[in-house]
Amino acid sequence: MAILLLSRTPSHITPFHELLDYKNEELLLLASSEELDTYDLNKYAYVKGFNDFDINQNVELEAVRLAEKFNIREVVVTSEFDIIRSAKIREILNIKGQGVLSAIAFRDKIKMKEYAMSVVDVPSFSDISSPLDIGAFINRHGFPVVIKPRCGAGSVDTFIINDMDELTLLMDQGFIDSQYQIEEYIQGQMYTIDGLFYNGEILCSWPGRYLNSCLSFHEGKQASNVQLSQDHSLYDRLQQFIKSLITSMPMPKITSFHAEVFHTSDDRLVLCEVASRTGGGAINEVSACSFGISLNHMWIKGQCGLLDPIRLEREDKIFGWVQIPPKKGTLKFIPTEVPFSWTVNYQVRTKLGTTYDSIQNSGHKIAVAVVYGNSEEEAIGRMEEVTQWIEKKCIWG
Repeated sequence: MAILLLSRTPSHITPFHELLDYKNEELLLLASSEELDTYDLNKYAYVKGFNDFDINQNVELEAVRLAEKFNIREVVVTSEFDIIRSAKIREILNIKGQGVLSAIAFRDKIKMKEYAMSVVDVPSFSDISSPLDIGAFINRHGFPVVIKPRCGAGSVDTFIINDMDELTLLMDQGFIDSQYQIEEYIQGQMYTIDGLFYNGEILCSWPGRYLNSCLSFHEGKQASNVQLSQDHSLYDRLQQFIKSLITSMPMPKITSFHAEVFHTSDDRLVLCEVASRTGGGAINEVSACSFGISLNHMWIKGQCGLLDPIRLEREDKIFGWVQIPPKKGTLKFIPTEVPFSWTVNYQVRTKLGTTYDSIQNSGHKIAVAVVYGNSEEEAIGRMEEVTQWIEKKCIWG
């Protein structure tokens, strides 16, 4: 038997051979060419790298060709870019796991809200078959509105349109088509709910809130997030929100999940998005600090049917994470460690000599750090302190 692994990430993030090596099965790795040298290739029965991995359609073709030689029983992924492609591979090869219907429900923002609206509040929304649909939606709901890709990621090509002048400028560019959707703009604080779902139940989950939003990269900042304390006024409501939401979604047997929820001035909780994958930033690292597990590692093992029964309890500490965005120029120096004992995880996510022009998306960073505090306020203060220290130490040319 064989396990097919699709990966755009380096080995230290997805150490497949360590997580799966006690199974006497062949590991078949299709990976990003940029990350291939991070893997111990001797641990895999087959390895092939692909340029532009996220969009390279040869990945799917290679998977089908491999099935002619190997008896593939599982297809394992950890990236949202691979959710739909892996589901299609499974259905073609008749392999159990997350299917196309479930994958599309979590990637297509129209389908997602159609499922969710039966149990939670969602923004008013519409698909876009022509520019006339945009005008009709604005006539019904007014400004501001949000136009974004139905299956986008990283908040790329997401536009908040406040008036007719801004709409005219966007329409001048001529690229808004049926791959986009429009929805009402929801004013409110953005909260997150992250966790692990397995075999019909939530094994762990925790609410948090963004300090900088996922659109902050337009301002040269990056998203950061702090956990809510269990006595926070919204903690129980957000936990109930995710429990209700998953009852409406076609859940796979095993998945990590990431939900984003607005809290409005009239005290409503309104769904922004939900994904059947681990959230970005340092959410996976926070799961290790807070619950003693890696969401990604549990997700990988669970996709292979190797997830042992576990009982998870949350640490009393409050954890928060920050992303350090790049600046325009060439990175000459970045510290490899930080001097604060309350920084429990720090990772450089770039290479010296890399030249940057601008921040491209909500996941574009040169480093991430996880800190803890005994309260939300203390954690936030430490998040700000470590961010300022790292940014001050970096040297750009």
